[in-house]
Amino acid sequence: RRKTIEAEKQANQQTAYYNDQLARKRQADLQQQQLQMQAESNRQQEESQKRVEQLRRQTVEYEAQLREQTERKRVAAETEGRIRQERENFDLIVQKARLESAEFRK
Repeated sequence: RRKTIEAEKQANQQTAYYNDQLARKRQADLQQQQLQMQAESNRQQEESQKRVEQLRRQTVEYEAQLREQTERKRVAAETEGRIRQERENFDLIVQKARLESAEFRK
């Protein structure tokens, strides 16, 4: 009877030890899984930040291109306006000179 109790006690100890080892392994696996999930989350956040920064850079570049195009069009329009004004002024000056010369000849 005593041997049976000792064997039972030893079996219970081995079972408890085995269960303890399983619990520790589960805990270690859970911690490892949480670390991996956190690392993946960090990686995704970094990628998201990179995408946002890339979009911001592209937006800034696009805005600069639009400003440059607008400035070129404005300069071209001003130049065209000045040229047209100079032509009109030239025609008026020539016409005025002709009138003055015609009056002078009279």
